[in-house]
Amino acid sequence: MDYIKEIDRILSFIKDLVNKSKAKGIVIGLSGGIDSALTATLCTKAVGKEKMLALIMPCHSNPEDIEDAKLVANHLNIQYKIISLDIIIEAYQTGKSFFIIRNIAITPMNILSASGSNIFPATEIWLNLLAKYPSK
Repeated sequence: MDYIKEIDRILSFIKDLVNKSKAKGIVIGLSGGIDSALTATLCTKAVGKEKMLALIMPCHSNPEDIEDAKLVANHLNIQYKIISLDIIIEAYQTGKSFFIIRNIAITPMNILSASGSNIFPATEIWLNLLAKYPSK
């Protein structure tokens, strides 16, 4: 296998996908593991560091994993945000309210109802809420 050609093919694929989708950049999940580190590296090479955002989303994680993810982001010189998912998991497990917005309690069941009981849209809704109303 010609690794240089394969890397070029992957970079081309990423660039084309971003261009066709008319995206302004790429948001990736960065765990600190080798898979996400490689993904971050390839995406950064494809679109440039200024068009990258890495989300580090620990959930009862080993602190070393968070540090590894930050190390990758810093090495690539890409922006990152840490969004702890601990409170979301705890809310799912306990059924307690996660947010109170405009006197409305937002609970895991509210989110699942709004998303048709599908965990993927529910997670997207949670992440949007986290971005708009970060925990203090």
